[in-house]
Amino acid sequence: MEDFRRLLDINLVAYFGTIKCAIPHLRKTKGSVVNISSINGIMANQSTGFYNASKGGVTALTKSFAIDEVKNGVRVNSIFPGVIDTPMFQAVIQQQPPEFLHRWESISQMHRLGSPREIGLACLFLATDATFCTGVDLLCTGGRNSDSELK
Repeated sequence: MEDFRRLLDINLVAYFGTIKCAIPHLRKTKGSVVNISSINGIMANQSTGFYNASKGGVTALTKSFAIDEVKNGVRVNSIFPGVIDTPMFQAVIQQQPPEFLHRWESISQMHRLGSPREIGLACLFLATDATFCTGVDLLCTGGRNSDSELK
């Protein structure tokens, strides 16, 4: 239970607190929030229930703030990354057999990992050009879908 609470603090409570603190400034500037969630907020793999629940909470939080703040000119959206080639992911795959990376690449229709830059560009789009978007969950998954889950 303690691990779950810690994960909620990191993946949900911190988002809530940050948005609440930023809202006064965002209202003045008609700013935008872009939360980073995960594809696991709407789909699941085996043994990832705690993580899925925390990221599903980010989805609900994003939509709630989007509804509450639209009247103040504040847009709130989220990005759902798929498997991204980060140092953390690299640390995981270095401890696994070679086929482990191939399995993760194969769940994307693009048959590759995403890059941090690609996620950054998606965030930039939602923060700037996507002025008619609020409450949006932008999937950046390389086409990952429910038929491509790891078992």
